[in-house]
Amino acid sequence: MTPSASVFGLDSAQWTAVGAIATTIYTVAFIISLLFIYRQVRHMRISTMATAFSKALDILQNEDRRADRRTVFALEGVPLDKWDEEQRRAGERVVHSYDQVGTMIRAGIFDKELIVDSWGNSLRRSKPLLMPLVLEYRTLWKSEEIWDGFEWLCAEAEEFQRKRRPTTLPTVQ
Repeated sequence: MTPSASVFGLDSAQWTAVGAIATTIYTVAFIISLLFIYRQVRHMRISTMATAFSKALDILQNEDRRADRRTVFALEGVPLDKWDEEQRRAGERVVHSYDQVGTMIRAGIFDKELIVDSWGNSLRRSKPLLMPLVLEYRTLWKSEEIWDGFEWLCAEAEEFQRKRRPTTLPTVQ
């Protein structure tokens, strides 16, 4: 091909310009597609988090679990060795439900604030009542990680309260 020869009416300098324009267009299209992919991944993550949080709500708001928490709270001041079998099972179910949710949070499925803000009081009230039961099972099964999600979630609820609220609540006059 001679310097003045052309293909489809374009010389080599013009073909170089066409190539540069095409590369620019492909680069812009690639960047735009990355933005769309980012938005899709973000949407998928939000959707997954919402589904997981919905599952956590099902676990915690189940009417049977709510009844179990009422049973446990009624045991305030009653030593663990005085609990009957049904009271112990209610305590186990409360610990297990919070442990499940704590495990989900620790796995990064959703933010802990969603739980410790709404169930913080329940967690803080449950901890002194249920830790003797947790410790009993850890000793029985010789395993420190038994229900550690429950203990962790209670600690997070305590920390949340320390950071968020004053130590004394204002009185209503």
